[in-house]
Amino acid sequence: MPIIRSKHQAGETIEEFYANEDVGMAFVMTGKVMLKLIKFINDNVTETKLSVFTSHYTMCIQTKDSKRLNDFITINADPISDTYYFSYKLPTEKSPWKNAWVSGTAKGVEEGLIFLIKSMIGTEKWKGNKELEQLAKKYNIYQKD
Repeated sequence: MPIIRSKHQAGETIEEFYANEDVGMAFVMTGKVMLKLIKFINDNVTETKLSVFTSHYTMCIQTKDSKRLNDFITINADPISDTYYFSYKLPTEKSPWKNAWVSGTAKGVEEGLIFLIKSMIGTEKWKGNKELEQLAKKYNIYQKD
């Protein structure tokens, strides 16, 4: 299980957070769609630990568990269309202006995994990660120099 909820948040796992049914119906539906993506990621990314914190049902992924929250990948879900919205901050040296972000929309869990891989590559926070390189090759995602 590579996706681990930050120790800086409540004692529940990421799965428990999104499975909570004591919230409004829209959040329950969003949680179910996020759980599908989490399971698919956990089934395919088996070695690389992803530290996650949540903010208003947005899943924020970092390389390590930290209170510093400015270098991360965000994922939101639309339960009606089974769509995931990704964004990540560009590295300073590749940014056309201060704090530029890239965003995109993935349809379904497989494309969601591809967007996660592209985001991890794009942030450059996982450089040299062998599993990420293997996944990029498997999904024909070529890293740009």
